[in-house]
Amino acid sequence: MKIKHFLFFAAMMLSSIGAFAQFSGSGSGTESDPYRIFNAVNLTQMRNFLNQEGVYFKLQNDIDLTEWLAENYPGQGWQPVGSSSEPFKGVLDGNGKTISGFSINRSTADYVGLFGYISGATIKNLTINGNVTGHDYVGAFVGGGTQDVSNTLTGLTHNGTTAGNYRVGSIVGACAGNFSNLTANGNVTGSGNDVGGAIGRAGDVGSISDVTVTGDVKITSSSTGTDAICTGGIVGYSNLNISNATYSGNVTGQSWVGGIVGLSQAKTFSNLTATGSVKGTGTDFVGGICGKCENGLTISNGTSRCKVTGKKYTGGIVGGSESGAVTLTSCYAEGDITGTTAVGGICGQIKNPGSSSISGCNYWGDITGTSQLGGIIGRIQTTNSSTIDFNAFTQAGVGAYNANWPGYPKSACFFSTPVSQYSFNRRPDNGKPYSQYSHISETNILTSSDLGNWVRTTGEVGYTVWEGYSNGYIIHTGIFPTSVYNNIRLTNTSTFLNLANNSAIGNINGLDSFVGGIIGQDADGPYYMVASTKNIYYYINGATTSTELVLKGYSYTYTTTNITDSYFSGNLTGTNYIGGIAGTKQGGQINKCYASASINGGQYIGGIAGALSK
Repeated sequence: MKIKHFLFFAAMMLSSIGAFAQFSGSGSGTESDPYRIFNAVNLTQMRNFLNQEGVYFKLQNDIDLTEWLAENYPGQGWQPVGSSSEPFKGVLDGNGKTISGFSINRSTADYVGLFGYISGATIKNLTINGNVTGHDYVGAFVGGGTQDVSNTLTGLTHNGTTAGNYRVGSIVGACAGNFSNLTANGNVTGSGNDVGGAIGRAGDVGSISDVTVTGDVKITSSSTGTDAICTGGIVGYSNLNISNATYSGNVTGQSWVGGIVGLSQAKTFSNLTATGSVKGTGTDFVGGICGKCENGLTISNGTSRCKVTGKKYTGGIVGGSESGAVTLTSCYAEGDITGTTAVGGICGQIKNPGSSSISGCNYWGDITGTSQLGGIIGRIQTTNSSTIDFNAFTQAGVGAYNANWPGYPKSACFFSTPVSQYSFNRRPDNGKPYSQYSHISETNILTSSDLGNWVRTTGEVGYTVWEGYSNGYIIHTGIFPTSVYNNIRLTNTSTFLNLANNSAIGNINGLDSFVGGIIGQDADGPYYMVASTKNIYYYINGATTSTELVLKGYSYTYTTTNITDSYFSGNLTGTNYIGGIAGTKQGGQINKCYASASINGGQYIGGIAGALSK
C-alpha cells in the first residue's frame, strides 16, 4: 500500500514538474485569462510557447532582472525569446510595468532583444531600462521580425543604449508592423546599413506614429569599405507612412542620412520635427527630415531645426529624390547647411519630378557649397527614361487569320533583344503549333501618328504567312514592306514642378556656378536625347538576325517649373549663373516674386535670374 501511495505521489510530482516547465505562473494563456508574469522565471518561460498564435501574457508588477541575469547569464545577459525558425507569435501586455536591470551583451549574435524574432505578434505597454548590444538585427524589444506580416508594437519605452552592426534600433531592429506611442532615450550605434533611433528598418506593411526619440544615432564605419546607408533619427529605412514623430539629438551616417528617416519609399509624412544636427560623411543624400526618397514623397508640417552637413544632394528638409512626385507643404528648415553639389534650404535635388509641388515652405540660415545651390531647391533634374518604345509592332505583313484559332497571330513583331528561337504550343483545334511570341494585342499596334522618326538603312525584316510547319517551326516567310521600318515611337513628355509661397532668408555661398535665392539650377539641358542608331532583332528563316534603324531626329522632355509668390533675402556668391530667384531657369514662369539680395559673381548674373532658356 505504501508503495502504491509512493508511486502515485511520484506521478503527481512528475506531472507538476511538467506543468511548471511550461509556465509556472497563473493563468491559462487566453485573452480573458492571460498567463500572469510576476518574476524573471515567468518572463523567460514565454519561450515555451514559440510558434503558437493566440497565447497571451501579462505583467503583474515591475521586474528587476539584475541579480537573476548575473546568476543565470553572467556576462551575456538576457537570452532573446524566439528565432526566425521559431518566432514568438503571441501577445505580451506589459500592463504599464517596467523591466529594469535588463542587459544584453552578445556582440556576435543576430536577432537580439527581449524577443529575438516575432511574427504577427503584439507587444504593448512596457518599459525596458538597460543597455543592449548585438550583431545584426538588434533592438531592446525586438531584434527582427516578418517584413510582410504585420506586428503591433505600441506603448513601449526604452531607456538605454543600443549597439550593433546591421539593422539596429532602440525599440526594434527590423520588422513590419504598426508602431505607435514609442519612446526611446539613449544613443544608438551601428556599423552597417539601416540604423535608426527607434527602428532600424520598417518593413512593407503597417505605419509609424507618435514616436519620440532623444539621443545620438550614429553609423561608425562600414565593415565592407563602402558607404553604409540609411541612418535616421527615428528610422533608418522606412517603407511606411510616418506621422507625429519627434527627434532630438545628433544623427551621423555616411550616405542616405535624415533627421527622421534615412531612406523612404513613396510614402506620406506629417507633423515631424527634428532638432540637433544631421551629418553625412559619405557621398550623397543628407536631409533634415529625410535623406533620400524614392518613387515620390509627401511631407506636410515638417520642421527641421538642424545643422545639416553632407556632400551631394543635401537639404534642410529632403536631401534628394530619385523619381516620382514630391509634395512638400508647410515645411520649415532652420540652421546652416553645408554640402558640395545640389544643396538646398528645403530640398537638395528633385530628380524626374513628375507633377510635384513645394508650397508654404520657408528656410532660414546660411548655405555653403560648390555648385547648384538654392534657398529652396539646389537642382531640378530630368534624365533619360524608358518612354521610347523600341519594340516595333505593325499591321503590315499580316498572314491569314482565323478567329476560330485562339492565339493565332494577328501581326508580326520585332524584338529589342535577340531571341534564339520561338516557343511553340499546339493549337486546340488540330494540334498544329503556333508561335506565342508572334501574337500581340491590337493595343500595341502603332498608328500613322507614330511614324516618321526612324528610317531603315540595311537589312530586311521577315514575317510569317503561316502556310507550313516543319518540326514545330514555321517554314514559310516573307518580307515586310518598307514602311514598317518607320514604326518606332518617340515620345515628347513634360513634367511639372510648382513652387508657391516659399521664402528663404540667409546667405548662399557657392564656389562655382548655379546659385539662386529660390532655385540654383532648373534642369540640365536637353533630355531624352537617344542614340542615333538602334539594332532591332527579328526572326526569319529559322534564325535571329537584325536590322539597323537610324534616328532622323531626337526628342526633348522638359520639366516646367513655375515659381510664384516667393521671395529671397540675403547675399548670393558664386562664379556664373547667379540670380536672386533662380541661377538658371528653363521654361515655366516666375511670377510675383521678390529678391532683396547682394549678388557677387562672374558671368550671367541677374536680380531675378542668371540665365533663361526654352
